[in-house]
Amino acid sequence: MGRGAEPPAAIPGAPPRATQEADLVAGAVAATEAASRSAATASVAATASPSTRRTQRGHVKVKEGSVLAQRAQDEYVYVGQDLRRIAVVAAILFAALIVFWLSFTVVDPFGIY
Repeated sequence: MGRGAEPPAAIPGAPPRATQEADLVAGAVAATEAASRSAATASVAATASPSTRRTQRGHVKVKEGSVLAQRAQDEYVYVGQDLRRIAVVAAILFAALIVFWLSFTVVDPFGIY
């Protein structure tokens, strides 16, 4: 069958024609949306107990004294130590900057000032 036998894609001024492919795609989209909506409501209803209810998206409350809470507390000790080290290094670098600036302005080894 050649191109001359195929109907044109669209006729100006005529209402759009419904094709089988468009009907199949629209039906699949509607079925997918309905399935995802029912699955989402079912999963929320199943997991919405008071101890695990989410207050913010992506954040889950953890019971005090649980294994997960203990692990998080141990990890936060390392985070605090790392932040202290970062602050010490920043202070040392800032002090070195001040010392170099003073030495170059007082001694003026390159004759800039």
